[in-house]
Amino acid sequence: MSTAQVLSELGISEATLHRWQATYGSMTRSEAKELQHLREENNSRLKRLLGQAELEKQRGRNCRKGNF
Repeated sequence: MSTAQVLSELGISEATLHRWQATYGSMTRSEAKELQHLREENNSRLKRLLGQAELEKQRGRNCRKGNF
């Protein structure tokens, strides 16, 4: 199976493959794992902050309605 066939089956364009290769191609396995770990930590932190912001927003709505 050719690279083009695999990309087609996965729904990935050749441009995306080349961008990934340019970005991640020179990384070692440990560097890639560290990058993944950092991204996961950052996503967790952002989700937590979003949850806090949503709670504060809801509290503000409740206060405006007189629900304490």
